[in-house]
Amino acid sequence: MHLVLVRHGETEENVRSISQGHTHGTLTDRGYEQIRTVAERLSARTFDAAYTSDLKRCTETARIIGANFPDLIFTTTEKARERNNGEFQGMFHKDIRWDSIEGTWFTRRPPGGESIQDLRNRAQNLINELREKHDGETVLLVTHGGLIRIIYAIAQNKTEEELGDILQNTIVQNTSISEIKFSPDKNEILCWNSLE
Repeated sequence: MHLVLVRHGETEENVRSISQGHTHGTLTDRGYEQIRTVAERLSARTFDAAYTSDLKRCTETARIIGANFPDLIFTTTEKARERNNGEFQGMFHKDIRWDSIEGTWFTRRPPGGESIQDLRNRAQNLINELREKHDGETVLLVTHGGLIRIIYAIAQNKTEEELGDILQNTIVQNTSISEIKFSPDKNEILCWNSLE
């Protein structure tokens, strides 16, 4: 399976550094411009299937991209959502006290939310499902920065520690394209976090 991952357009919450998690977010004017640009970049491509997170910042991104593919139906799925940050959603990132929660960075679960371990397991289940349904096909997935970084780590069999480095030190740009070819022998990163 050749998986093409696109992050949603910029949101007001991105600009203000607010934790969105499972909230819908509000695309900015710049976000819509970004989406139109990535839609044009993808317009000459061919996809066998398409999926999107069911959160509005992704479904709106997918709607605009999909205008160039009248026969392509986007399947919405909760499995492609960003991490659920529970009670921390809607807070400024700088005000979130992760160290107030017991556990390691990998197992800390905010009240009402998910740990990184939970998110990794959800991402793995999503990848397994897509690979089973779309073996040998090219699949477009419109999703979130956190999930894209997790999928990137899964594809490369990264350790827990290496995953931590990726999550802490890598920003996935709004409307960037990342491409991974999953195969039984060896997964191949074809493109990572590209805006060109």
